[in-house]
Amino acid sequence: MAIGDMNELDYADHQLWDDAIWPALYHRVPAFGDVKVKNSWAGLYEYNTIDQNAIIDFHPEMNNVIVANGFSGHGLQQSPARLVEPSPN
Repeated sequence: MAIGDMNELDYADHQLWDDAIWPALYHRVPAFGDVKVKNSWAGLYEYNTIDQNAIIDFHPEMNNVIVANGFSGHGLQQSPARLVEPSPN
């Protein structure tokens, strides 16, 4: 879903937490019964639309540049990813 108005980033849906997320957490783990929202934020989530993972590859026009992007939420999980020397054509 695209952001139509950048002011949308100032809004975190607390009602969604209260009505859906917290009750599901509490149902699964009763210790969440005392959890209360003290602060929140909303922001962009960066990923590719094909498989929602990061993209790591050589730049198509500059052979000495590697691009690595789309790590939102996956940075630590995908940090072991590495490139191998491309095979000669």
